Amino acid sequence: MWNWGFEVVSPVSALPGAPLSICSSIWVLHPASRQEAELAAGCFPLGVQQVNTGHDFRMALNEFSSAYTSICQGDACRTNVHVVFTAAPTNPLAPLEGGLQLSWDGGQVWSSANTRTYYEQHIDLNRTDERWYQAWQADYDAMENRQGVREVCWAIWMSDTVTGETVWMDGAGKMRCMPICTTLQPFHNPTGYCPGASPARVLPVPGSEPRLT
Repeated sequence: MWNWGFEVVSPVSALPGAPLSICSSIWVLHPASRQEAELAAGCFPLGVQQVNTGHDFRMALNEFSSAYTSICQGDACRTNVHVVFTAAPTNPLAPLEGGLQLSWDGGQVWSSANTRTYYEQHIDLNRTDERWYQAWQADYDAMENRQGVREVCWAIWMSDTVTGETVWMDGAGKMRCMPICTTLQPFHNPTGYCPGASPARVLPVPGSEPRLT
């Protein structure tokens, strides 16, 4: 699953001359075989939307789109932690940065190696609390076998680069532990990414707390 995005920041005074639509063509390249493919995504209309500001900074997990797997085929294994979430800073347009910390031993040792956290480049209104949330992903990807691990625990932080305010998913000093699945399921499987697995747990961090890295 891949994302393509475009973002530009302009002053309000530039709106009268702004384009009314944007067109795109996407390409992919296989690094080993050098095979290429293209997708003509078409043109999309551009509009203007006013957003409200002044709320407290909060985050929310998208459990339906998240998955935690370690899959092996022959001698090759690939482990993925895919956390989809949203973040609503005081100013919905604020530039954010964040990070993912993982623990494979129940919260004793933490690391951000092989992780990436990035903005999905769309901001959506949540009708429940009438806040605008930025869409984000935090991912771990490694060619390794973690099938002997029952669960992975993680902590995600986000910082507003303008105000300096930082928040943690589930709160500071907390971690969320998810079962590792050794089989693949259809994307957005109605029964979850790992049917029959133990439920997720939000727990206090028992060892050294994860750091901003």
